[in-house]
Amino acid sequence: KTLEKLEKKHGQISIFMGQLAITYEENGLSKLSWYDKYSGISYWAESNMSQDALISVFKESIEMHPPIYEPTWLPEGYVVDDIYIDGGICSVSYYNETTKDIIVIDCGDLGTEERIFVDGVGLSKDVLVNNIPATVYWGEQPYPGTVLVMIDESMNMVTTVYTGIIDPDLVVKIAEGLTRVDAFSRFLP
Repeated sequence: KTLEKLEKKHGQISIFMGQLAITYEENGLSKLSWYDKYSGISYWAESNMSQDALISVFKESIEMHPPIYEPTWLPEGYVVDDIYIDGGICSVSYYNETTKDIIVIDCGDLGTEERIFVDGVGLSKDVLVNNIPATVYWGEQPYPGTVLVMIDESMNMVTTVYTGIIDPDLVVKIAEGLTRVDAFSRFLP
């Protein structure tokens, strides 16, 4: 709502680091206001710098990305393998040294995240994961595995859980225990 009011008063809303934002000058100060949809927080900054300098400072000093989710339950033997963060997507992969299987948990902006869906000979069913509609896909073709896809329309985000294991119940159990991690330092040794 704040951005809508500012847009009416000062002009067009633009995109700032993937978020809606508006810059304007008032009382000799450059002002920047944006809404971080990932955290649900509106920010506002002002400075005696130019608008371009103010935007540049914030682009260099803040990092906005989709939430990182950590499972409270994984099958035995899985450890964090890799973390990937790139603007509109966060991905954490887990690896099992004994079985050589992986589990990947992605969260990204709806429409920008690439997803591998099991199709062809695969099966699917709709499920509820913590009251959020999801679809779980599994099968041998074209790649053996299971993919669970949850779309949160309120945040325009998609979360996927993928594994090479063909077990839809296992993937649903992992998804039910996902918790948002605010600082990814929890993943580091």
